[in-house]
Amino acid sequence: NKFKKQKKYEQEVYGAILPADMELAGEMVKFFAKLAKTQEVETFVILAEDHSSVDGDEKKNIVISGYDFLSGSSNLRVDNEIREELLKDNRFGEENYEVFSIIPELPKILSLIYKSFPKHEEQATLAKESYSEILIITVSDDAEKTEIEALASALAEIGKDKKILVMATTLFAQQNDSNVNKFHDELAEDVILNFDGKGLEQIDADSRGALGALFEYLDLVGAKKAEIISHFWDNAQTDFLVKFGKGEAAEMDRNLTILAFGDMMLGRNVRTLIDKNGSLGYIFEKIKGYEGRFFEGADVVFGNLEGPIKGVGRKGGTAMVFAFNEDVAPFLKNSGFNMLSITNNHALDQGAEGRNTTIAALDSAGLPWCGHPSDAEKESVSYGEVGDKKFAFVCFQDITHNLDQARAVELIKDLRDEVDYLIVSIHWGIEYKHQPAKDLQIQPAHEFIDAGADFIIGHHPHVVQTFEIYNGKMIFYSLGNFVFDQYWSQDTQEELAIGIVLDDGDDEVDSVENVGEMSELATKVYLFPMRSDSSQSRLMIGEERTKWLEKFIGYGQYSEAVKTQIRDGLVEFP
Repeated sequence: NKFKKQKKYEQEVYGAILPADMELAGEMVKFFAKLAKTQEVETFVILAEDHSSVDGDEKKNIVISGYDFLSGSSNLRVDNEIREELLKDNRFGEENYEVFSIIPELPKILSLIYKSFPKHEEQATLAKESYSEILIITVSDDAEKTEIEALASALAEIGKDKKILVMATTLFAQQNDSNVNKFHDELAEDVILNFDGKGLEQIDADSRGALGALFEYLDLVGAKKAEIISHFWDNAQTDFLVKFGKGEAAEMDRNLTILAFGDMMLGRNVRTLIDKNGSLGYIFEKIKGYEGRFFEGADVVFGNLEGPIKGVGRKGGTAMVFAFNEDVAPFLKNSGFNMLSITNNHALDQGAEGRNTTIAALDSAGLPWCGHPSDAEKESVSYGEVGDKKFAFVCFQDITHNLDQARAVELIKDLRDEVDYLIVSIHWGIEYKHQPAKDLQIQPAHEFIDAGADFIIGHHPHVVQTFEIYNGKMIFYSLGNFVFDQYWSQDTQEELAIGIVLDDGDDEVDSVENVGEMSELATKVYLFPMRSDSSQSRLMIGEERTKWLEKFIGYGQYSEAVKTQIRDGLVEFP
């Protein structure tokens, strides 16, 4: 009866993203029922993550399954014609293991397909044989671009003569924190709707390889128009159900997402603990999340590198002259960081040579950086692109050298017309104070916003400070420490990371704090309170998180509406 009630889709479906579990089972039932009323499908091609433990030199990144799905009540046969055609390319491998036992979501998905696309009696040759056939293809995240392109091209060619539907199945964020999962899915949703294939590299998903192959295929057949049918999230995981039809992307307006942290000091006692525990991974052990993916799910992962990289660095003691081992550059890059500020009061602790070795190490690791040690110069700026949008990070410091405010403002004004998103990072303020200083922080911040900055990320005070919304733009005056060895104070070990979503579309500002103003920028900030123990940060949860957010509210003077948003862990404007 459910199937009979479903109407058909207005447009033929060329591809889909399916959930990798049954949280959206009801929506999937409706999807396949409507699909059956919309079009005939001869073969369902399902792209999935390679879950096998098979390894070795002979293993291929793309493997074509030869197994029928025989469950007794829902039998689906392999399309051996397509399989044999694909295996003519020696870059693809044959599966020598039972795919349904290692990809647990497949039997449930295939059962739904069978129910909506039952056998056609006049064409069935075996009892319970389905007219529609299947082909399961596992795609490793290590698959080369040329391999994915070859698979997509072959499927597009096959699709000219046969009615196929190509679908990818994957879980998305799995970070055991619903707020983190929601933030990560901001990027995933934006990438899907904008059909941003390159953006897939940054999303938090189990099978970026399968998604990449799907996008490549859809691009070839001109089906970039995505519709998100359903989206699920909780503390454990997130799922999307998406269909694709002919046409250009549903949106052509990429947002910019940023995961921002405070000060990272990787020498002194931090290095002692790293060496004692035998791995740089020690510092992120409690924050990295499932498969290290806390640092994924954002276009930019940013932090302030509180010191120079030079040789083996310096460890132990309490000296105020820092130096970090050159192994930290590739470590941060591999962990997910792709933007660092290198301008602060410790940037020149090893002199000009230390700055040069820092830049050399970061450049060698392919890790972008920003910040002139003393002035507002071209080295203050780092540029990037996401989809169709350009952005710039402008990094200043106002501690060891008085920042030339007029020059900084002019630089921001000059950049404004060059980019879609303009972010200012600045090392400033008074140490251990939770309220920003009017002359040192608030006034300069307002001038930066008036000059064209879209968002300001502050650091240096070693503790978390308040934030404000000024002229429609957000200013986080200090995120506090991220990785440090200031164990003597609770406040220096209470930290804040923020997940920023910037959307430069026109929106009417109706906030209680800025009624009647207009802004071209919509901003969301997800709050991730952290606690550091022995230089290992972890997310606060439960009562600890609730108490800290109330403490954070007490640092500032917020409206009741903003207080409610802080307690919910998401601040939005407008």
